[in-house]
Amino acid sequence: MRKLISPSALALSLTAAFASLAGCAVLAVSAAAILINEEYRDNAVTVIVQEDVDVVWTHALMSLSTMTDALIEQDNQHHAARTIIDDAQVTVFVEQHDSDDTKIYVAAKKYLVYNHELSELVRDRILSDLFQE
Repeated sequence: MRKLISPSALALSLTAAFASLAGCAVLAVSAAAILINEEYRDNAVTVIVQEDVDVVWTHALMSLSTMTDALIEQDNQHHAARTIIDDAQVTVFVEQHDSDDTKIYVAAKKYLVYNHELSELVRDRILSDLFQE
């Protein structure tokens, strides 16, 4: 024997299902890591500074926020951030290099081509903001 579900009950159950799916999708997006691969490292402009990695990371995020109005995706666990500047996808990655040094990587990609000029501009802005104190 088949049970008939009223249209209002069906609508209510579908709404609940979509709401729970939407919540999962948002969780997946916010929890996504920014992957730093070998291609990125090979094409990024870099600099090594004698500062703590957490200090450099904080200044890098502040610098990015002054260069764009776009959303800045952050992976604080891995010290990586991605945003859009001048229609290019810019990714910044900060890592401990030696015991007292931190290495900053910056890569800008526009129309699937790495833009070293923009990468250098972003790197220089981070350095300027870092040592402005």
